[in-house]
Amino acid sequence: MPPPTADASEALRPDPFPEFVTHNPEEAHAFMCSAYVDHSMRITGSVENFTMRHSYQDTGAISIGTLTHTMGVELGAQPLERLLFCRVLNGQIERETDGLAERFRAQEIFAVAAPDKPYICRWDKLNMQVIGVSDDTMRSVIGEVLISSPQPSRRPTDMTAARFCLDLLDFLTQELMPNEQAMASPLIVGSAARMLAVALLTTFPWTTWTADDTVHDRADATPATLRRALAYLDSHADQDVAPADIAAAANVTYRAVQLAFRRHLGTTPMRYLRHIRLQHARDELIRGGRRDSATVAAVALKWGFPSVNRFIEHYRRTYYTLPGEHSSN
Repeated sequence: MPPPTADASEALRPDPFPEFVTHNPEEAHAFMCSAYVDHSMRITGSVENFTMRHSYQDTGAISIGTLTHTMGVELGAQPLERLLFCRVLNGQIERETDGLAERFRAQEIFAVAAPDKPYICRWDKLNMQVIGVSDDTMRSVIGEVLISSPQPSRRPTDMTAARFCLDLLDFLTQELMPNEQAMASPLIVGSAARMLAVALLTTFPWTTWTADDTVHDRADATPATLRRALAYLDSHADQDVAPADIAAAANVTYRAVQLAFRRHLGTTPMRYLRHIRLQHARDELIRGGRRDSATVAAVALKWGFPSVNRFIEHYRRTYYTLPGEHSSN
């Protein structure tokens, strides 16, 4: 296997949207090994007009690589030791792992393989996305229930969730990740990463993960638990807050926190956090005096609302007015 080329090394630098393009199959192979995992590759077809293009968007918590490859490929890879998902944009791909071969076509999403299993992929002229979510982000969503050997379903088991996952990927790659102002906000980046993690966990359920209530969770859903969680959320509204952070501050499981909010407030922790941030945004708009569209957009991003339209709608439903119309009195 040849070492990564200079071009491949350049492409792996943490630029906002690094892109690698080559017309040399050996360079393409070296780049894919350095970017993902060591593998063997057998290619077929004409080298004369060959092109491989790979662009990469990475927030640290989530990564989305977009690959275009114009030749026939059989790729045999060692275990990834992490979860990766693929979405076929054009063409089709056959993936074989753990004795099971499956074929995926345009606008289908699948889990590449269990982290501890080798796999083989075959395609002929393919355009696809490769999606990764960091272990820390997955754990922050799952909370205290950690899975030592995650075995996700390889095909979606919830097609509604799968369609939402595809729409979310479009939003991330086309609107959020190219937006430098949004990407500078830890609140936005953290929320987006957890949203993608939840979408993937719903689309590809982990068989050892459960959100069922336990006796201990129900017993821990007390007013004292609620007070600790509220105090943490009130003092950390301007920071990136994950479900696991709230659970740790309340010294119970996140499921117990959810039950406490439902039992005593009739809401959820994250809805409460959104309400706090909305109040902070309103206070800032009132204090600042200026309520033009650019100011509203900037304040919305600062307080964790990536979509200005959604911010305005939340604002209208809560305060019965629009951000630019309220009085400072």
